[in-house]
Amino acid sequence: MCGICGFTQATSADAPALKAMCDIMAHRGPDGEGQYLDAESGIALGHRRLSLIDLANGNQPMVRATGEHDSAITSPALMPDGTPCGTPESMLAKGDFAIVFNGEIYNYQDLRAELETQGWQFKTKSDTEVLLTGYLGSGKTTLVNKILANKKGIKFAVIVNDIGEVNIDADLIQQGGVVNKKDDSLVALQNGCICCTLKMDLVEQIREIIEMGRFDYIVIEASGICEPAPIAQTICSIPSMGPQYIKGG
Repeated sequence: MCGICGFTQATSADAPALKAMCDIMAHRGPDGEGQYLDAESGIALGHRRLSLIDLANGNQPMVRATGEHDSAITSPALMPDGTPCGTPESMLAKGDFAIVFNGEIYNYQDLRAELETQGWQFKTKSDTEVLLTGYLGSGKTTLVNKILANKKGIKFAVIVNDIGEVNIDADLIQQGGVVNKKDDSLVALQNGCICCTLKMDLVEQIREIIEMGRFDYIVIEASGICEPAPIAQTICSIPSMGPQYIKGG
């Protein structure tokens, strides 16, 4: 099993401490090591490698320069003898996304193939890059689209809430082609947080969806809510709000 470590609020002066953390884990990964320290973001990541997949290129920490589909992938990793695994430039490269990962994703090849159909390009054959890319290509928007586009005939109504000034989630889903302004399979609440200021609006929206009689399930996307419990409490209280809220089932 590989060894991983890391900490936040890192500065350039913390490089020796990060190296010492990796040295303590040497028994976990005899096939190489790497330290990634970005003083600007304050992120420090360390890795000791036990090679299993993509022995030549699956080095860690793995750094993705940007969120673009064809972004460069680099790593500051060293071979067991201390030789850099990559070029001098890649050893110093920083990026918007970085990862250290311990484990094995058994279906990573299937996941990679799916991401490639979305236009994502891969520079290695490792499951680590699939995980790093999947963070960008298989988020909640992709999940909601898959729910709405299911081929089993299940009809979902999805309530999307984004507590930001712009309802980015809803916009992205509409651009994905599954939902558009003429299709009310997706219900987007665009005027606030459903766990507090819009509690009664959520109840009314659920009642209206039920009265349509078109849907098998209602899904509430609440990943932007720090405490989703009030959503469940609101739904559980619907039967006590009056017969107009329960006549549809």
